[in-house]
Amino acid sequence: GLLLLLLGYGLNLVKGFLPITIARNILGWNESLLPSLYTPYYLIFNVEILMMAGLSYIAMGWISSLTTRPVAILLMALTVVIVSPFLWGRGEEIPLLKHLLNPVWGGDPDLVIFPFFPWFSYPLLGMAAGEIYKRDYEVKRLRNISLMAGSALLLIGGLMLFINFERFFHDYGQQSWGAVIAFSGFLFLWGNLIYLIQRIYPGGMKTGLLKFFSRKLTLIYCLQWIIIGWLFFLIPFHSLSMGLVLLTSLGVILTLWGTLFVIDRINLRKAAA
Repeated sequence: GLLLLLLGYGLNLVKGFLPITIARNILGWNESLLPSLYTPYYLIFNVEILMMAGLSYIAMGWISSLTTRPVAILLMALTVVIVSPFLWGRGEEIPLLKHLLNPVWGGDPDLVIFPFFPWFSYPLLGMAAGEIYKRDYEVKRLRNISLMAGSALLLIGGLMLFINFERFFHDYGQQSWGAVIAFSGFLFLWGNLIYLIQRIYPGGMKTGLLKFFSRKLTLIYCLQWIIIGWLFFLIPFHSLSMGLVLLTSLGVILTLWGTLFVIDRINLRKAAA
């Protein structure tokens, strides 16, 4: 967890602070060419998913020393979902405390993209699922239960969002009850889809890709953001339409993923030989 926290802030330095500082202080770029949001403080301390993951690992380590009962873990996840909207922004009026609390339940949606509350509910779901699957249950029965649970959660969350989207979604980072419930249902269904692919293609290319992304996820995430962070030297901010932004992002993703996957395949073949 601590290593992930350090990696998150280190990534902020490399993908954001360093290139913007070079453009601003060494190349002398006009401030109008740079987003006003990109202050040195923001570039270093914005809370991305690696910070949330680091805090989650630390918390899960502590929880696993107390209990490994899936029901207890699921109740903790539900508690996180329920209390999160009441925590956002607390302590913002205290200068030092608000900076320390930003990764936990920060009140600035521009600075904090993945606050611990409510995002910790998703790792807790995974932790509970892992404990359930370690037990001697029939796989088919577990799949049926997870399909029903996922469908029910997606339906309940979807209805909440339909009734009052602004209230029950709130914000991508600070997700309210409806959003978390709906996304949790999607995760159950997504897990079943992954299981189905593994059953259909037990040793094929598709399963190989899934295993590759699972092993290399953090590396891919970091490299992807570093490339995007430095691209503004070639592509100025706000110079592309939404369509071109999507195409450029897709090009970066496919090129990076493809290159890493080919390298991984070559290394595996060398190891096998």
